[in-house]
Amino acid sequence: MERIAGLRTPDFLWLNMQELNVLYNVLRHPLAAALYMLIVIHSDFSSGECLSNYARLIELLTPPAPDRGNRMRAPTLSQVRRALDDLIACGLVRRGLKNLEQGQLRLKVTPRKFPKEPS
Repeated sequence: MERIAGLRTPDFLWLNMQELNVLYNVLRHPLAAALYMLIVIHSDFSSGECLSNYARLIELLTPPAPDRGNRMRAPTLSQVRRALDDLIACGLVRRGLKNLEQGQLRLKVTPRKFPKEPS
């Protein structure tokens, strides 16, 4: 019997049409798309809040070292800030209220709430 290999993506990774339109038709920048996916993955699903800092985002956006050859460069702080500012300007991400007071980067995305599947 032949089996087809497949990958089932978790529901929280599905993007709606507005998100796809902004990421791939308006911004058209792979760093902004990767940054948005990181924020979505690392945010609390019920509240949509992500607590991070720029150093952690840069570390997560850095490609892994290959077995041979040179490692691809990590994005710079200014590139990550520009991509985040673009996401905020397009309305996909909002800044939290207490960013400067605590020295943290608090970001909010649309909460990802999905009904539980019947068992």
